[in-house]
Amino acid sequence: MGYREDRRSRKQFKQDIKEGTKTESEIIHMYVEYFEEQYGLLVNVTDNGCDNSGKYIPADQVKATADYLLNGRPVEVKFNKEKLPYFHFKKQQLKTYLDQGAVVLWVNGWDTKRPRFTIFKRRHLLNIQKQAEIVSLKTWGGKKCYRLYADDYNWHAF
Repeated sequence: MGYREDRRSRKQFKQDIKEGTKTESEIIHMYVEYFEEQYGLLVNVTDNGCDNSGKYIPADQVKATADYLLNGRPVEVKFNKEKLPYFHFKKQQLKTYLDQGAVVLWVNGWDTKRPRFTIFKRRHLLNIQKQAEIVSLKTWGGKKCYRLYADDYNWHAF
């Protein structure tokens, strides 16, 4: 398998991209609704990154830019389907988000009745980079990842 596919077949990878992109779109729109209600400010959402359609893109066309721009600010969306006590952030991805000045909107328990989200701002990402345990995940093709513990962060309901 290729580096991007981790241990998945190309067919499974394509399906995961399609489903994941759809979920990320739902998440960003739920967050925007939450933000606008909470703060009374309008948010302009612009697609960013290499593609938010869910189509498979050849490796030479893939960019590591954040998924969306919210009022011009880069925002990456990540999620866990189940509510997990710990989860992982790919080391190389975290570096690219720091380089872009992006924030990360992370949802824990997306497929549960009560999904929660947190926002990793620059200071959180730097703290992860400096202090989080680094593990090599077989399920992600042996990529180096930071292990994050859910209890270390503040989570909010949509």
